[in-house]
Amino acid sequence: MLTQESEKYGYAFLCVFSDFKSDHPVRYEPSIQKGATMSLPKDPVMLMSYLNTQLRDNYDSLDSLCADLGIDKASVISSLAAIDYHYMPEQNQFR
Repeated sequence: MLTQESEKYGYAFLCVFSDFKSDHPVRYEPSIQKGATMSLPKDPVMLMSYLNTQLRDNYDSLDSLCADLGIDKASVISSLAAIDYHYMPEQNQFR
């Protein structure tokens, strides 16, 4: 059951409840607000971690990630270059 706190802070999760009279699970999937966007992490190390995870799991290149998320590739590259991380297209990640 969703608590007021989880609704207030917008936690997204899937709860599966068991119906004890039958073995059919009941799913609760909270709705995510339409048009809600996630801002990129400001901390460069967190940004690098987030981008590398996205590149590994969802995108085949930095260009496709930037185009899909609507972010400026040059600003991402310069932010991570400041902490000596550079995009390696062969590995599709920042190192």
